[in-house]
Amino acid sequence: MLYAHEIFHKTLVENENSVDVWVQVQIEKLQGNQDAYFSIRARRKDKWDSGGFCADYETVRKYFPELERYIRWHLTGVKTGPVHYIANALYWAGHSGHCDGFTNSPPNEGHLKNTIVYGAVPEDNEVNPIELTADELKEWLIERFESLMDAFDEDMRRLFGNGVFQDKGE
Repeated sequence: MLYAHEIFHKTLVENENSVDVWVQVQIEKLQGNQDAYFSIRARRKDKWDSGGFCADYETVRKYFPELERYIRWHLTGVKTGPVHYIANALYWAGHSGHCDGFTNSPPNEGHLKNTIVYGAVPEDNEVNPIELTADELKEWLIERFESLMDAFDEDMRRLFGNGVFQDKGE
């Protein structure tokens, strides 16, 4: 079920070739999912066209900078928050047993902060989540969840309008 949907389009000229670029933003609930979620995806059509939209954030940033702020919410559930909010945070903080020492492996502060949409809550700068124990991190994530979802709701209203969450009882 599609709750909100917008497509942004630009036709540009790059290296004397016409390029069509689209960005699709939507809130939808797929069959079998417990929650509707937000996604932002891009598509380019020039010499090569995949025929579909993908999570191409570089394209969004380059051609639609006004939409960049919404990238952080990709795959955020309307009620449940960022995908596997606590489990993914614990994983990227290095509290799930997988720590092989490679560059992009846990613990990875950048991936951790991206996973929990760090910076969306004003008080985030008071805590460095990578420094917390597993129990402290879990408690902190639970405490900030309501404020995080308030920030998500505010951004979704900015993007889709005030009626976007009518089925949430608003």
